Amino acid sequence: MGAGLDLVLSKNVWGLLGGTWVLGEIGVEFKRWNSEKVAQAVPTTCAVAGVGTCTAEFNKKVQLTMLTVNVAPKIMFMEGSRIRPWIIPVGLDFHVISPPSNDTTVLDIGVQFAVGAQVRVWKALHLGVDGRFHLATGQTDTTNNFGTAGAYLGIAF
Repeated sequence: MGAGLDLVLSKNVWGLLGGTWVLGEIGVEFKRWNSEKVAQAVPTTCAVAGVGTCTAEFNKKVQLTMLTVNVAPKIMFMEGSRIRPWIIPVGLDFHVISPPSNDTTVLDIGVQFAVGAQVRVWKALHLGVDGRFHLATGQTDTTNNFGTAGAYLGIAF
C-alpha cells in the first residue's frame, strides 16, 4: 500500500522532445512480507548482558515489514493520449525495515527502476499499473532486493 505525488518538471524534456513529460516522483510505500520467527534484538541484548529480569523469548514470531520512501525522475510519454506509458530510469530509495537485522540496523538505501502506464478514465481520474525493481545496498546485512507490481488510482491536477 502506498501513495505518491508526481510534480511536473518539464512538458517537453526541456525543449528536446515534444509530448514527453519529465516528472519528479515522491512516493511512500508500506509492505508486509510475511511472519517469521526471528531473534529479537532487545531480549537478545538483555540476555547477553546477564540481566536477570529478561523473560522474553529469544525467538518470537513477528511481522516482517518495510517502509520505502522514494524520489525519482519519471518520464511520461504520449501527451494528449488517453493512455500514457512511463518509465523511471533510476530512482533513489530509502528503506526502513522491521524487525532489525542481527546487527540491529533498520535503514537501507538503494535504487529503483520502474515501468508503467496509466489510462484516463474520466476527466482527471486515471487508472494505472506499474512494475518496479528495488536494488538495495545491503547495509542491514540482509538481502533487500525485490520487485513489486500493482495497480493505482490517480487524480490529475
